[in-house]
Amino acid sequence: MVNNLIYKLEEIDTEMPIFMVVEDSLMNWKKIPKEKYRYNALPRETRIALDSQDKLRWTPFINGRIATTWEDAQGNWIIRISTRYKRPSHVWSATFIEYLL
Repeated sequence: MVNNLIYKLEEIDTEMPIFMVVEDSLMNWKKIPKEKYRYNALPRETRIALDSQDKLRWTPFINGRIATTWEDAQGNWIIRISTRYKRPSHVWSATFIEYLL
């Protein structure tokens, strides 16, 4: 399931640090962490999204209840890369949630 989700994230043009965080978190979501993840190199918005999702927990994530801050992280990445491809972040998050459901 995680591999399919990562493939889907790539398909909808997701920022690489979001891939990293989601994959790592889902691979370990049933384990009790010994310490909180430290992603110092992540963009600020991605760290905020990770913290928000950690508060919601990852079980709801599997069922489509993702933190709204993921949309913010993706939106800021789209602005940073400034490409012609400008899929709005709300379209990205809706596609992502639809896949989870």
